[in-house]
Amino acid sequence: PVASEAEPIDVDPESGGETDDISEEEVEGPTFEESDQPQVAWWEQGGQIALVIYGSSSCPSVGKEIRVLEPAGEGNRVAIDLVQRPENEICTMDFVPHTTIFWTPVEVTTTEPLVVEVAGYEVEIPIK
Repeated sequence: PVASEAEPIDVDPESGGETDDISEEEVEGPTFEESDQPQVAWWEQGGQIALVIYGSSSCPSVGKEIRVLEPAGEGNRVAIDLVQRPENEICTMDFVPHTTIFWTPVEVTTTEPLVVEVAGYEVEIPIK
């Protein structure tokens, strides 16, 4: 089954994990850097996929749905659709990260690179 909607998880992309009282030495996970392109990474040992998109704090670009385009062994490719924002929406001119976490669809694998199509980009997550 493919998750039709992302359930929010409180994540701090700077620390690489959920926001809890943990020290930086205890944190293991991907690091995200300020970028105008979407970034994706395996999360929770590959059980989840993290999407980070930088943009306006008042008009966040966040993931809405993940779809399998090609299952493992046939391309290992997914697409992430974003929440559509109104064209006439007034947004602040700042640049902050917005993170969406999806459960990894059962049709894909962490033992092959995963290609993620999102916001007009193709981003590859390496083998876990």
